[in-house]
Amino acid sequence: NKTERFQCNVHHCPVDCLWKWSDFTDCTCEDGRSLNRRRHPIIIQAPKYEGTPCPDFVVTNETEELECRDELCKQGRSCESGKSICNGECIIDKDKDCIPDNQDKCPNDPLPEKDTDDDEVGDSCDNCSEKENPEQIDSDSDRIGDECDNCRYVYNYDQSDADGDGWGDACDTCPYIYSRSNLDQDNDGWGDICDNCIFYSNPEQEDRDNDFLGYLCEADKDGDEIVNQYDNCPLLYNPYQEDSEMDGIGDACRRTLPEAALFSDVPLQIR
Repeated sequence: NKTERFQCNVHHCPVDCLWKWSDFTDCTCEDGRSLNRRRHPIIIQAPKYEGTPCPDFVVTNETEELECRDELCKQGRSCESGKSICNGECIIDKDKDCIPDNQDKCPNDPLPEKDTDDDEVGDSCDNCSEKENPEQIDSDSDRIGDECDNCRYVYNYDQSDADGDGWGDACDTCPYIYSRSNLDQDNDGWGDICDNCIFYSNPEQEDRDNDFLGYLCEADKDGDEIVNQYDNCPLLYNPYQEDSEMDGIGDACRRTLPEAALFSDVPLQIR
């Protein structure tokens, strides 16, 4: 059982650029006028060893701006804590986009509002922007709303679906075989389409004779050509059905009763 080893990678692995946006600055005053809110890119990890480079605007540190529509500078006044001034009035506006929180579809996000599914929740904060879901129910807390989640009750933020059947790999009973129903009649974790014994729970998928039929579903478990229901020792090979005591229990079972009793799925009498 000798093991051979070969050096498969003599070079450094590529390291890609990682970056993120900074938070937007607050609206400020300068020379009596309001300055726009700004944010800039932050490089978290510079690329190395021919990894994916950072976008040009990240390298040049270009800023992104949002218009400040409050009139704090013009009015020369301020608001009580928790409120901001907009068009001369103090309103509760967490993201300071001049839309009151009770009317804002995304009260914590100052980006321009868009509501593709018309559910009164803006796309930038909608956990399912393609389907109407005003209640934003997310049963598994994976930040994907139930209406869009391919595994509603199992956390799977990446939504991977290897076989493309609409069931996420995390909850697909046959993750590599297309099955729209995802049916698992015996509740053993193996979907009917890939279960080697559909009607008996067999999570281990035991197949002693490698015939692609699960052991629990075999009509003749011991392979002695006597079907289980007529076999006086269904789990031990005894083609001649010897029964010296003529009590319905084969001699083969009587000789190895502890083992037979341990693995049997039919009642055995102990004498």
